[in-house]
Amino acid sequence: MGSVEDELSAFLERISGVTCFRERTKIYAPTCRGRCISEVRKLIEKVNMLTGGSTVYDAEGSWIDPETGRVETEPVKVIEAAHYCLSREQAEKLVEALSEYAREAKQTAIAIYSGNQFYIAETPKLLKIYEERKIEML
Repeated sequence: MGSVEDELSAFLERISGVTCFRERTKIYAPTCRGRCISEVRKLIEKVNMLTGGSTVYDAEGSWIDPETGRVETEPVKVIEAAHYCLSREQAEKLVEALSEYAREAKQTAIAIYSGNQFYIAETPKLLKIYEERKIEML
């Protein structure tokens, strides 16, 4: 007898109509204390178009401000999408959506969980690499 997860997985895979998604991506999108909610909504829409849907929930992000040494907090929307591995084209569009959100929402960084890895991408570096890749693809 396997673990609970193994048993549940084996059971669900035997049921017709159940879909198992092998990948999951979470994007932590700060709402700028409500000032950039329209940018967050655009990001949610783009994620849904690429992955077929998502679950979005409220959370709170916190970090140490390097200038003051104090803990800062901010409301975030967590966008969680289960999917099969994205195609290269879909991945490119997701990078474009993330870059656009980071730029328009004036974020200093964006956090992403994907492939059992947690990433924090600093916006200036993210945008620089994204722009360089766009030029290479032309």
